[in-house]
Amino acid sequence: MQPYIPKAFELRVTVVGDAITACRIDSQASALSMVDWRHYDIENVRHDLVELAPEVEAQLLAFMKLSDLLFGAIDLIVSPDGDIHFVEINPSGQYGWIESLTGADISGDIARWLLAQS
Repeated sequence: MQPYIPKAFELRVTVVGDAITACRIDSQASALSMVDWRHYDIENVRHDLVELAPEVEAQLLAFMKLSDLLFGAIDLIVSPDGDIHFVEINPSGQYGWIESLTGADISGDIARWLLAQS
């Protein structure tokens, strides 16, 4: 259980090595997704690629390193006052729908990371 946090919007941040893809999910645009964006309403909820503040990126990369993870799908809530709240990290999280809706190249990030290891 976790307390309810009022939302302006949510972020799904996918990290592959040092590559970060942040997708803003305007979950408050639909009654279906207001509490949990995973109650998908793709037709009414915008998904847009955004840039994170450098200090937020640094904190997420530090968290990944401390967690000994090279891939992670991180869920964040941005409250109406602009505070960012960490919800969870999924070390095998989905990202295909973000690529489909935004044109993000997360699969390319994975391929580039794999090639760099060889």
